[in-house]
Amino acid sequence: MNDTQNTHITIQEGRSLPQLERCTTCCKAFHCPFCSSALFQPAKLNKLRTHLESHFRRAIVHQGYTIHRCGLQCRPQLHYHCPHCQAMLLRRTDFINHLSVCKKKDVNKEKHVNKKKQPAISLMRNHSQNMHITIQEGRSLPQLERCTTCCKAFHCPFCSSALFQPAKLNKLRTHLESHSRRAIVHQGYTIHRCGLQCRPQLHYHCPHCQAMLLRRTDFINHLSVCKKKQPTITPTIQTTAQTMPPPTTTSPGLEARTQRDGGVQRTVNASRLCLTRRRPSCSFIMNTMSGSSVIQLSRIGLRLCASKGPRCRTRALSLTKVTSTCLPHVSPLTPVPRSQAYSSNIRVRSYLNYMKRKIIPPPCPPYSHVCQVGDPVLRSHAAAVDPETITGPEIQKVINTLVGVMRKLECVGLSAPQIGVPLRILALEYPEKMLKESSPASRKVRGISAQPLRIFVNPQLRVLDGQTVLFQEACESISGFSATVPRYQSVEVSGLNEKGEAVSWQARGWAARMAQHEMDHLEGVLYIDRMDSKTFINIKWQDSNE
Repeated sequence: MNDTQNTHITIQEGRSLPQLERCTTCCKAFHCPFCSSALFQPAKLNKLRTHLESHFRRAIVHQGYTIHRCGLQCRPQLHYHCPHCQAMLLRRTDFINHLSVCKKKDVNKEKHVNKKKQPAISLMRNHSQNMHITIQEGRSLPQLERCTTCCKAFHCPFCSSALFQPAKLNKLRTHLESHSRRAIVHQGYTIHRCGLQCRPQLHYHCPHCQAMLLRRTDFINHLSVCKKKQPTITPTIQTTAQTMPPPTTTSPGLEARTQRDGGVQRTVNASRLCLTRRRPSCSFIMNTMSGSSVIQLSRIGLRLCASKGPRCRTRALSLTKVTSTCLPHVSPLTPVPRSQAYSSNIRVRSYLNYMKRKIIPPPCPPYSHVCQVGDPVLRSHAAAVDPETITGPEIQKVINTLVGVMRKLECVGLSAPQIGVPLRILALEYPEKMLKESSPASRKVRGISAQPLRIFVNPQLRVLDGQTVLFQEACESISGFSATVPRYQSVEVSGLNEKGEAVSWQARGWAARMAQHEMDHLEGVLYIDRMDSKTFINIKWQDSNE
């Protein structure tokens, strides 16, 4: 809180505001410093000041600072940034409660700043206040308070409103009992299954690293491995010159990973790098603003749901024997029940493919194929690209691969998330050859015209004609299906081209539909979210009847 220059833009001293300046890049209007262009359309200064008054009504005053609600692309929902740590909370009451806890932590740190501290046994014990809300000490639960913002009911602290509808206190307690039944006890902490929007699926948060795992057995196995790696990390809470003594035993997995990474020393950064390479955090990838770093993280494991589950009861028993040392309440002889394989996250490979992946490593983003629905990258918000890196080799490789895959599949548009790279890049093209294959009547009705290749980096969409039209639409990420989707008749797309130059394009008819379709991909939206469900068909349904 003392270093005001490093605080988030939504944290302002007193009742001050950032300097409001007219935009000189995409438009000549005024942008809201706390909201993205999708939430607040750039407008005149008077309208912006009226909008900022609503921010002040929802703001929180803390230690002489005004903390406004953030609508930027740090998270998909509106949230608050903590001035003491990196936490981002959605609800106002939860954030006020977090500030009181985080403030006490800073006071205790200042009191003991000149005292020598003993080496910490576990990093999880020292940083318990920085943990995720689903990790609770003992059998305790977060404080249950009635909602004062959207309703007068009680929210589940571990689930979003889409998973658990706010209800009365008795119903919430019954729901929390189901959380306790699925929870995992680890080193005196209870780790509940998280249903917030950190990931699309229900998952568990690791208390030692940034990993988020879907299956319970995989998470228990990860805890045993992560627990062994933990003594090699020096706690950052120490302020004196005293360091943590070197461990007597070293995890062989960490040594092999260190040798494979080029002999990196096992310091704080190196250990965190190893843990991140094992399973990178989705929020860390989405909050990264540098394009090259996002691509590097994508190459080392962007597919977050590609974890393998146990394929037989014997393997489940062996996992239980290994992990029962850190879970006293689990008996080594207790068989783990195996559920039916209805989930799409369970991937069964043949022995031939298994041996193939032993010899040939799996492909890395950017892929030479299109990701299919179910891949988490298609449901994530793409990160903005640093304009200085557009002409660099990393971004140029993504653009060249994007155009190559689009022309190979003979489609009229493609976005970077469809080839596994969560960046705000899209390509559009309607060649003359494809135009000649369509009938004149279809071209006239749909408004189809030939379009040259256009590349947009960090694109922004503005609606010119609010009238919507209905036509059948398909997508390479949902191969073999199509549906009727409403789209605006005319739009304007502005952004940067492949050379980093500012460009703008007004599209109408079918070209406007192409632009809106690809812009949806950058926001994690598919056409099945906007379609008329009764028109959803399989393109080859007639062939199955012949």
